[in-house]
Amino acid sequence: MLSVAEFTEKSFDAIEAKAKELGVWGLAHKTNISYSGNSLMVRIPKDIAKFLGMMKEKEVLVALGGKKKLVVEVA
Repeated sequence: MLSVAEFTEKSFDAIEAKAKELGVWGLAHKTNISYSGNSLMVRIPKDIAKFLGMMKEKEVLVALGGKKKLVVEVA
């Protein structure tokens, strides 16, 4: 049976390898909320937008993913 430390390290290694394979490793960024007219605006970093195929005028769905989570799905 695996100990908690062994399981955690092996699991992390597998998750890290899969994230690198998918090209999403290191794509997290902190950003600030700002205003645009009367609306709030969240800037999406260029590398994340490129990975998701986002561009100006492309439709997205914005929904709640929990009390402190916002989900943006690219159409």
